[in-house]
Amino acid sequence: MEAFIEIFQSIVMPGVTLIVGYFGWKANAEKNKLKAEVEGMKATNVAKEIENQNSWIDLYKKLHDDLALRLTDAEKEISELKKTIYIHEVAFQKANACPYGNNCPIIHELSKSKNINKRKKRADDTDNRQREPP
Repeated sequence: MEAFIEIFQSIVMPGVTLIVGYFGWKANAEKNKLKAEVEGMKATNVAKEIENQNSWIDLYKKLHDDLALRLTDAEKEISELKKTIYIHEVAFQKANACPYGNNCPIIHELSKSKNINKRKKRADDTDNRQREPP
């Protein structure tokens, strides 16, 4: 029996130790490999997130430039409309001094449009009031 124990201790135990050591080394290597893969995925995700943020920034820049262009166009249009309104106001003021003003169709139409605007404003004002339930 002692011979068996000696053989077991001298042959089997080192073999078992080698086998267990190999599997421990292999498991550690797999673990390190998986850690490296996870770190690589994290780096890829960070790079993609930065790319996404850059594309959002580019989109916001395009929207801002488009909005600025539209605002500039609107300002030009408003300026032109102000000039046109001024010209018409001057013309209408001269129409009041016209000797034919009583029979002037333009003055008649203007007075009708003023009355329509007053009626519409009164109607809008009454629509905004709170109504009581029936």
